[in-house]
Amino acid sequence: MSRLARDRGWLLVAEAIAARADCRRRQIGAVIVDNHDRIVSTGRNGSPPGGPSCLSGECPRGLLTNEEVPPDSSYDSGIGKCVAVHAEANAIIFGDPTRMRGGKIYISCPVPPCPGCQRLIDGMGLEVIFNSLKENHEDR
Repeated sequence: MSRLARDRGWLLVAEAIAARADCRRRQIGAVIVDNHDRIVSTGRNGSPPGGPSCLSGECPRGLLTNEEVPPDSSYDSGIGKCVAVHAEANAIIFGDPTRMRGGKIYISCPVPPCPGCQRLIDGMGLEVIFNSLKENHEDR
């Protein structure tokens, strides 16, 4: 019997966290681990606590198709405005910054983080591991 590869194991944790996401278009999970390979924080995409819920139909972007709102369009303005906080941002917001520095963030998404999340990740000095083996989806 062989042991699951480290990166694959943490990506599976991110996948499990994604199952709790509050989004009609994408379910994304993130897990941050420190230099000792211990979980520092997790996050999933969804609205802030007590905020409007995408799954309840309260997010403008969640009610539209990829044809109406292209995946690379702005999340912050226009008809594609989104009420959610991305999984990567939630993991960073709720993690201990001193433990995060120099760690890794594992993301269940098959594409690299959006520019806004990437700036947060860079600011924390995290290495990004995203699930490049997962089937690509349209919206990010």
